[in-house]
Amino acid sequence: MSKTLLSIGNLKVYYYTNRGVVRAVDNVSLTVSSREMVGLVGESGSGKSTLGYAIVRLLPPQGRIVGGKIVLDGKNLLELSEAEIRKVRGKEVGMVFQDPLTSLDPLQKVGDQLIETILEHLNVSKKEAYKMAAEALMEVGLPPDRLNSYPHQLSGGQRQRVMIALATALKPKLIIADEPTTALDVIVQDRIMDLLVSLKEELKTSIILITHDISLAAERADKIAVMYAGHLYEYAPSDEIVSKPLHPYTQGLIQSIPDVFVRKEIKEIKGNPPDLANPPSGCRFHPRCPYAIEKCAKEEPPIVNVGKERYVKCWLYT
Repeated sequence: MSKTLLSIGNLKVYYYTNRGVVRAVDNVSLTVSSREMVGLVGESGSGKSTLGYAIVRLLPPQGRIVGGKIVLDGKNLLELSEAEIRKVRGKEVGMVFQDPLTSLDPLQKVGDQLIETILEHLNVSKKEAYKMAAEALMEVGLPPDRLNSYPHQLSGGQRQRVMIALATALKPKLIIADEPTTALDVIVQDRIMDLLVSLKEELKTSIILITHDISLAAERADKIAVMYAGHLYEYAPSDEIVSKPLHPYTQGLIQSIPDVFVRKEIKEIKGNPPDLANPPSGCRFHPRCPYAIEKCAKEEPPIVNVGKERYVKCWLYT
């Protein structure tokens, strides 16, 4: 049985805005085992990225973690000081940000950014840091001479590889990849995902893959966690999610995937995600759910264990 690396319990992350309190992540619990890839999926605005950034406490100024715990390898990250959490970022948890062009410093060469990251966490000489930076680039399939390039001199796929090199240079226990294939063509997307999977095995690390593409998660991740409107609605091994999705929202996501090999009707999920400053009562999906009953509109459903490592938050399974 795999050891639990990350345990998130009853996490609440709210944004305090002029419109009111936005409950972006609301009472979410999730575990990630060592050497495991978990796909965190859902529509835009479901709280996926907020959950990822909350783990390393990189929320925007209006964001607050108001409850819960985030335990990484036995250490509650929410109890650490700012100086202590800075040591965790990069060394224990690597972050692959959504847009590498805006995440990389345009005024610094790739090598300078890698070396700065290494020197921040390790007591090594600049010469040793340069060697480690070159090795990090080679691990992601880039030649060492790219250390002398600026971000604008690289293609989209190369910039994403640099982001992955930054995230993996210090051999972290956990990598959070936030939409790592956004804005890349299909062939480059496939190569980036191949790279992440191979690094997971080589570094013996775990990965949280944040994506709106459930088909990508189903193909690459060991398990899938489905988020909607700040709640976690289903969690299961990937093959079980694909073969027998339980929650009506998960079913809708699966039915919306086109298949070039099978002629099937592609169905949309009618309606739009709710305003999280004023979410609906009861189950947050009930206004869009084809199976909603009266109870769904009044009471929030509990999380039900329906099998080994399989959970669903729905009144249909109580």
